[in-house]
Amino acid sequence: MIQSDADFGLLPDLGEGVPVARFETERMLRGRVGDEEVLLVRTDSGFRAVQAHCPHYGAPLAQGCVYDDRIYCPWHRAAFDLDDGSVCRPPALDPLKTWPVETGGGLVRVTSGDACPPTRPSLPRARGVIVVVGAGAGGSAALVTLREAGHAGPLVLIEPEAEAPYDRPNLSKDFLEGTAPKEWLPLRSPEQWRDLEVKRVEDVVVRILPDQCLVETASGRRIEYDGLVLATGSSARRLPIPGADHAHVHTLRSFEDCRALRSAADAASRAVVVGAGFLGLEAAGALRARGLPVDVIAPEDVPLANVLGTELGMAIQAIHREHGVRFHLGNEVTRISPECVELEDGARVASDLVLLAVGASPRIELAESSGLVVDDGVVVDSRLRTSEENIYAVGDIARFPHPSDGLLYRVEHWAVAATQGRTAALNLLGHDQPFRDVPFFWTRHFDTTVQWAGYPGWWDRVLSRGSAFDGNLCARFLRGGTEVAVASVGCELGGLRRQLAIARKSAPFR
Repeated sequence: MIQSDADFGLLPDLGEGVPVARFETERMLRGRVGDEEVLLVRTDSGFRAVQAHCPHYGAPLAQGCVYDDRIYCPWHRAAFDLDDGSVCRPPALDPLKTWPVETGGGLVRVTSGDACPPTRPSLPRARGVIVVVGAGAGGSAALVTLREAGHAGPLVLIEPEAEAPYDRPNLSKDFLEGTAPKEWLPLRSPEQWRDLEVKRVEDVVVRILPDQCLVETASGRRIEYDGLVLATGSSARRLPIPGADHAHVHTLRSFEDCRALRSAADAASRAVVVGAGFLGLEAAGALRARGLPVDVIAPEDVPLANVLGTELGMAIQAIHREHGVRFHLGNEVTRISPECVELEDGARVASDLVLLAVGASPRIELAESSGLVVDDGVVVDSRLRTSEENIYAVGDIARFPHPSDGLLYRVEHWAVAATQGRTAALNLLGHDQPFRDVPFFWTRHFDTTVQWAGYPGWWDRVLSRGSAFDGNLCARFLRGGTEVAVASVGCELGGLRRQLAIARKSAPFR
């Protein structure tokens, strides 16, 4: 299938070959093989040919980078092994197609018109029952990795949402805006999930009995396990104020939440978003794109300053203001009525639709009641094991040690959850792989996308070049003179390279 632009016919035919000398100055070359767009890559060990677009969202891999025989997607930082196309790092779940390559007579060419199926790695196999609780990014990545890595035993997914697994970050962006159809949301097709041979149980786990390796569900099911992955995610917080339970007051965590919010937006005349974090501002932009007047209320003076720094936070606020979003910062909401939102300074902001985007709480009640060690999350070791050896926790609930100082962190980012799901799955199969990934996330505000890599708040100085408002920024976050995070706008490759550099300095990049 052709996935590129109208210049496909002008791309070099890699089956006919291209001069090896061309790669003295280039590392990657877009070309075509039959009706496929293919990327020919020179590595330290030779030439490799892979599909030219990331299977996650179709990003052009030629705009990414190659490091250590892996190719990294410029958009969401998925990584693939160039030898066999296998996924090394989510959020992509599917491997790249690959083609055989040969060199001779000063030429390098792709020798077949058909892509090679990805080879399954020769990894330890397990035939016991593995249960995954939760079908978000972490749980989904765990299931896919278990099968791709050779697990031959039963897989059981316990998840109450019928629509899951789906692309949760899209809920506050394109889907809420109304520009993405429901068909975009599933992480994989029903056929792909059936191919994994996962037994789906639409239920809620209410108790874990670690000494019996057993989970119990709300409907009375008792399911035995040999390995267990907890990926229960977070629940939206609500404000303890009068009116927070009114029918026109919404939260946004699930597909059903988003569908209800979209319907309410169609009937509303004015929206208020309480909270100026990533979710609140993304949702404000989406509601504004739907034509609603939008007011944002938050207690901080600068949105996102605690994560991205004051300069970048102010730039994002300016972008929203340019699109008509009004801000009421340094203020708290004291009451919500059907006609307005009342603030602590006495102001009243008219609204008939309110979105509470005031953070989320990790769903750790199940782990706590089952005797697992918890501390603002489920405490895990560097392999993502909980206090019970055959139980792992990933995603929003996992409180894991930083690779350099051992301090415990909990990161609520979708890409982190997916990468942790993969790591936990491999360790369930007998690997000894620490989680040493540099956390990565992206956030979109109208036409501006910010990419971040690092630990938010783990810095004491910011060095910036360019402007987010102009669509070209690279901000470096330092701690004691060492770069620990990077934010980029409009320079994806530069941000990706700095992310890899940060990873190399702190710990081996997995």
